[in-house]
Amino acid sequence: MSADVTRRDSVLEKTSASYDRLPPGLEASSPGSEAGAPSFKSQSALREGTSASWPFFRGDNSARGYAPGVKIGKLQERWRRQVGEGRVENAVTASGALCFVALTHGDVAALRLDTGVIAWRWHSDGGFTAAPSIGVGRVYIGDGKGEFFCLDSETGTVLWKVTTEGPIDSPANIWNDMVLFGSQDGTLYCVDAFSGQIRWRYTTDDQLRSFPSLTDGRVLAAGCDRHLHIVDLHTGEGLSRVNLEGPTGNTAAVARGKAFVGTEEGVFLAIDIASAEVLWTYSESPRSAGIRTSAAVAEDLLVFAGRDRKIRALNPTTGAMRWTFALRQKVDSSPVITEDSVIFGADDGRLYIVERRSGNLRFVYDVGAGIAAPPTVLPSAVIVGTLQGEVVCLGITP
Repeated sequence: MSADVTRRDSVLEKTSASYDRLPPGLEASSPGSEAGAPSFKSQSALREGTSASWPFFRGDNSARGYAPGVKIGKLQERWRRQVGEGRVENAVTASGALCFVALTHGDVAALRLDTGVIAWRWHSDGGFTAAPSIGVGRVYIGDGKGEFFCLDSETGTVLWKVTTEGPIDSPANIWNDMVLFGSQDGTLYCVDAFSGQIRWRYTTDDQLRSFPSLTDGRVLAAGCDRHLHIVDLHTGEGLSRVNLEGPTGNTAAVARGKAFVGTEEGVFLAIDIASAEVLWTYSESPRSAGIRTSAAVAEDLLVFAGRDRKIRALNPTTGAMRWTFALRQKVDSSPVITEDSVIFGADDGRLYIVERRSGNLRFVYDVGAGIAAPPTVLPSAVIVGTLQGEVVCLGITP
């Protein structure tokens, strides 16, 4: 099959979605301008002197899935912990001395990063497919019954909850005192981080399963209604929306003023955020399996996995193919780019580490159980959850 890379302009659609404006006096300061790296810090920023931080399921507010400066020599198991029943389907998040994980059976747990000892465990009957998001002293997560919880990060005590009208697969994003998440009821919610009071709602025509990415005062939500919604962060006003040519539950990765996202129709798009124009699209000819992983993006590389068991690396500026890596097993694990490698898990229970420039296989680490969650990459460790309810911490050595 040949690949089609098409450069074109999209038809700009002014959104007709409804929204509730932020009450006067509650506006937060605007994030700075985007210039490659995240241009603002969320309230989940680490205390001075700590080095381990992956507070959101793709690492940062912009959902880049990028760990700059980290070189993966070898991986060696530090600890392994059976957390509970059910599967880990999303990322383990980390900040300071703790990492946090959620399971489909309903457990949320905090583990010590150095030993894997469980600091606390809390249960919801709704079960979890979203990753926990970390704020200052708090952890935020929604469940399969449509309830969104704020937990004390030190004890696991429920501080407040918000009830929606659909299951929540969307991991939360945080900016200042605002927490943002989507629901299968088709609504993007912005709630107060400390009280849970709803600031505004933005309603779409279908489910919102993706992480709402943030950049330059805008929220980007890719939806099952076949659109990328661009929403004002402070008011919830719909600014524009872009036709994605197919439904998606994937998150839009943001870098250098552009958004990158793939769809169930097997089309991958690069979008200029300011103008809401499609810069290029990539698809196989004829179109093959859909895309169910969120992309990782760095300065020179864009990487995603397809349902056809292939990892593709593109030039983020042009959409031109850089390399492909084919597997025999299904890949639902969204990849992460490091300084020298691309790392991702597979259904066969292995972590694959390939060379960033060429896509050549560097080595494989057998975790021993299927992996659907994205890996979490810290300066000295890689952490991953498994489909058997384990969390595995692997030390990075030269």
